[in-house]
Amino acid sequence: MFRSRAEVMDVLENPESGYSLPQPVDRETTIDPQENGGLLFSDENQITHISGSVSVPGAEKPVEYSGSMPDQLHSRLTNIVVPGFGGVGGSYVRFADAVAAQEGVFTISFTPARSSQKLSDPQRVHSDTIAAITQNLPNNNELDNTQNGTDIDFSQVTTVLHSMGGIPGTRYALKNPGEVANAVYMNSVGLERSRLPGRYLMRIGPCAATEMLPAFINGDFKDFRNITTAWRMGKHLLGNMGQTGGEIITCHTSNLLENIVELGKLGVKRAMFYGGKDHLVPAEPSVKLAGHLVDYCLVAPELDHFGPQKKPEITAGYIGNILRELSPAPTS
Repeated sequence: MFRSRAEVMDVLENPESGYSLPQPVDRETTIDPQENGGLLFSDENQITHISGSVSVPGAEKPVEYSGSMPDQLHSRLTNIVVPGFGGVGGSYVRFADAVAAQEGVFTISFTPARSSQKLSDPQRVHSDTIAAITQNLPNNNELDNTQNGTDIDFSQVTTVLHSMGGIPGTRYALKNPGEVANAVYMNSVGLERSRLPGRYLMRIGPCAATEMLPAFINGDFKDFRNITTAWRMGKHLLGNMGQTGGEIITCHTSNLLENIVELGKLGVKRAMFYGGKDHLVPAEPSVKLAGHLVDYCLVAPELDHFGPQKKPEITAGYIGNILRELSPAPTS
């Protein structure tokens, strides 16, 4: 069974590697992984990885997603990590892999889309991305033909919503009742009540000085090092100022309080998770206002806003505790 992402990508890029995707005909025949939901298999016909891309209305290019199957699966649910405002390609991969490995849950992350046009509602492209990925995942009939596919259920997911990701993740859950079992709001905007119209912009300076710049200098961002992170993030945000400006506005104007109450009525279990050192979305205002509205609330005193990127393994451990509280039942 594959043990590293390099091995996985080698197979994806090299059909002559000796591995093939299962199908009802000759096992020696290799097909395009995209034709089977992007699933990748070992020679024992066990799912090890998923990798694919989806077209999203309004996005300038297809959105890539990937995920890993843990060696020991502890839940049939699938996690989808919804990236925040400054997410760039690969910036949530290590966190998603840590959740999969530590908690035994199939976990998918994706690169946030950039819009190809000026959108009056830029969050729509992100909620549409979640929908496109879930629709592109294999159905149960396809999974039944694999060694370990019956242990997974792609029909219902847990969304792990980081920062701005809480907005499109909530929209997706409300629009698709029954498809989301749990929603974990991680350093999420929209759960505090403030009269300051530009509160997040006002907090950018302290956040940059204490959480971002030292991390760039010290190489604390685990998926991209030092100045590379700053360059990719700047290119991502400044390359389409129309979308960036629209997202800043929606971060300030979105109020998710009524939404999370409605999610509870729909049967979605909700949790809040914040870092105690977060200067951009401080824990205290959100926890005081919305903590009683969710099923579980947790603050990690040693983490800041960028826990998934800077301390992915530690953050994954906290998320694992939350997932066990929300879905305690074992697979068997």
